[in-house]
Amino acid sequence: MRKNIKTKNDIIVLVLIYILVIILAIFTTPIGNMEEIWKYNICQAIVNGKQLYKDINLVNTPLVYLIGALFVKIKPCLISFRIITVIMWAAMLLMFHIIAAKLNQSNLKIFAINLFFIFFCSIQNGIYLCYNQAVLLATLGIIYIILRDEISNLNLFEIGLLNALAILCKYSTGIVVCLGTIIVIFIKIRNKGTSIKHTLIHIATYLAGLMLPNALFLGYLMASGSFADFFDMTFAGTTEFKNNALSMREIMDNAYIIVFLAILLVIPVAILFDTIKHKNYNKDKICVAILAISNFAAAYPIFDPVHFYQGFYILALLLPISKGNRKIKPEIVTVCVCSIVLIYMSCSAMSSAKLRKVNGYGYVFTTDYTYNKFHKIDKFVSDNNGNVKIIDPYAAFYDVELGRYIKYEGCFLNGNLGEKTPIEAFESIVGEEDVVLMYDKKDITNRQFPIEICDYIESHYKRDGKIEGFNVYKKR
Repeated sequence: MRKNIKTKNDIIVLVLIYILVIILAIFTTPIGNMEEIWKYNICQAIVNGKQLYKDINLVNTPLVYLIGALFVKIKPCLISFRIITVIMWAAMLLMFHIIAAKLNQSNLKIFAINLFFIFFCSIQNGIYLCYNQAVLLATLGIIYIILRDEISNLNLFEIGLLNALAILCKYSTGIVVCLGTIIVIFIKIRNKGTSIKHTLIHIATYLAGLMLPNALFLGYLMASGSFADFFDMTFAGTTEFKNNALSMREIMDNAYIIVFLAILLVIPVAILFDTIKHKNYNKDKICVAILAISNFAAAYPIFDPVHFYQGFYILALLLPISKGNRKIKPEIVTVCVCSIVLIYMSCSAMSSAKLRKVNGYGYVFTTDYTYNKFHKIDKFVSDNNGNVKIIDPYAAFYDVELGRYIKYEGCFLNGNLGEKTPIEAFESIVGEEDVVLMYDKKDITNRQFPIEICDYIESHYKRDGKIEGFNVYKKR
């Protein structure tokens, strides 16, 4: 086996390279990525004493938000939140690199794969602190343990812990990864002549690692009286998310998605062709493939490129090993193209924005348009004594700057309202004194936004002017 990472110095160099690339992709990006802002707003709410599920419409298990809140607690600004993003991404890329090296891939090829996936996520604004990528990191940790050692009680406990952490980051994908891991463990321990007694000990050890963190979380829910809220917010919203996912027609009509999907499909096709041609499958490769397939569960219930890329990323570990001395290596071309595009994207983003301090965000790159919009909305809310509710998919964008968190408002979308109907959620946060800001129905493009709330507001409120594209509504 070719050893591509020989010393600790090699690892340090890799860590520094990946940190620098991720910093380039993240810190030069102007504020505006709503996935990032929604999560940042939740972390701020946790820091400010809001209770999970009771006060926060959190539709997933909370581990990622709790970790993010620790960093926001140290320094309440978006930079702190992005630091943990850099750490998570650098750890993910490094873990992938180490595993791929164990599978005899060259350093250049591994770097090319990693750089492509950074580019892939960056071009879709998909690099932020995310539960999907946290589950991916846990999965890579499981793969590393499985390839590193023979199955033992110690590493079974470690694998159980990683499965538990995956579930506590995103319960739906985490559970599927857990099921995939159980299959992998069975494959690894069968035909070992293990006695029934030792097999039972192995199972008990794995379950101990799996159940301990989940039991602590369940204990918290029971002690805080928020189990019913947890069930309402997490499980009840899944159907609504599914109902608002991209349809197959929308996917087929979107050339952008089709192009990336075609590129990604090269990975399993190349692996399948190489496996059939050379018959080079083994237990380790089968285990990696099972865990890769498990990670495709991230695409449920919302199917889009950001939600399903990680299965392809893990499959990339199994890409055929390059042989021969080509004059032009695909790896070099990939590295050069991705590097040029990433640098261009970062320079372009910085050229259209300025680094300035924004209330709630700290120092961030902000366009003049965004900065002026913050100022006008802030003044409008202040003139109305804070009695303003923003019914918009991107309300958190303003709520962070206003220094507030309002359950349901920050993410007013189907799937984020639990068992409440949109009208019930609206009525639970709006008082008699409140002014409501909302775009015209025809201007709302987010497919998850409950359009029926527009008709309800228009029938119960009167329109009273406009501000920054929002219609102003007051109680009749």
